[in-house]
Amino acid sequence: MNTRLRFAALLVAVAAILSAGGAWAQGTSNGGPYIVDANTLLLLHFDGTFEGAQGELPSSEVGTFEQGIFGLGVDATPAEYEWLEYPADGNIDWPTGTLEFWVSPNWNGNDGAQHTLFSAYGSFRNNHLAIAKDGANNLRYLMWDEFGNEIGVFASVGSWVAGEWHHVGITWSPSEIALYVDFTLRQSLAVATPPMTFQTLNLSHSVGDQTPLWGWGPNAVVDEFRISNVVREFEPPPPPGPSSGGPYDPDADTLLLLHFEGPSRADKARFLRARLGVSCRGGLGRV
Repeated sequence: MNTRLRFAALLVAVAAILSAGGAWAQGTSNGGPYIVDANTLLLLHFDGTFEGAQGELPSSEVGTFEQGIFGLGVDATPAEYEWLEYPADGNIDWPTGTLEFWVSPNWNGNDGAQHTLFSAYGSFRNNHLAIAKDGANNLRYLMWDEFGNEIGVFASVGSWVAGEWHHVGITWSPSEIALYVDFTLRQSLAVATPPMTFQTLNLSHSVGDQTPLWGWGPNAVVDEFRISNVVREFEPPPPPGPSSGGPYDPDADTLLLLHFEGPSRADKARFLRARLGVSCRGGLGRV
């Protein structure tokens, strides 16, 4: 195989991985960056836009784009009565699902303060789900049913340091809820999850009853926010090393490095296939 064909084959392989969602099976989370798969309901890259990967638009937007773990992320700390909200309809499923994101707090985990990272609302503490750090330095995954009955799980995050990145994931099913921190199961609860009906998904609002409510906003950068309609298994990214899976920086042995940063990774993969003349029924076309 000559050099041009080897180069073309490499690009085809990269495009195939991108269009298939990477080497990770559906139903598995390795922290991203993600592309939409069959189980994705809402995927927010926050790479300079609030628009979701499938065209979802916020019903209310507030926040600043800052350096993320992949490209940009968003600090959605609210202003007075201004939140970053998305409609719940079509973006979250019940009674089975997964919600996950990366977070870089602007606070230390032992600060003794509350910070709300996410809320799904029917009404306040009725049909309500939340992920928040409490004053005892625990990250809590809480839900309140239509009658205000509370269930939840938690994990200590007192060792978190401002500016560090952490991965947070929660799952729910008809018989269990679970909280994962940095791809490790921290606590689960075998419970018959109640029926829930949400109106909004909120990355700004507080779960507390403090006035003003925006005093307990996230004060953190969030990236690669994804909601799925299945319970995903969490697998940590490969450790740093010669073939860690990236993201990479060019080194002395790098011949080709393609980050494909931008609003649509899948479109870039389709562009590569089109330019290379790849057929689904055959091999390489003319290059």
